[in-house]
Amino acid sequence: MRDHFAILADAIDRNNGALVKTICDAVMASFASCADAVRAAFESQAELCARAADVGGELVLKAGVHAGTCSVESGRVAEETQGSEREEGL
Repeated sequence: MRDHFAILADAIDRNNGALVKTICDAVMASFASCADAVRAAFESQAELCARAADVGGELVLKAGVHAGTCSVESGRVAEETQGSEREEGL
């Protein structure tokens, strides 16, 4: 699991991102642009899939990108989602 998070954190750092929090085996990160976020996701996928293949496994990586306004309020990330508020706890 440490290697998993190290791979994700490295890709986030290389692509102008900041790790916000971890959720089980997932991460929430903030990026300077959508392109940076997508590039980090592709880099993470390439490295994680290569590691899985090295041990005879297969991996499916899922990623989501939010391109709207968000803010941190009372330790929670809040975003505007089609006119309604969505919050993710930190």
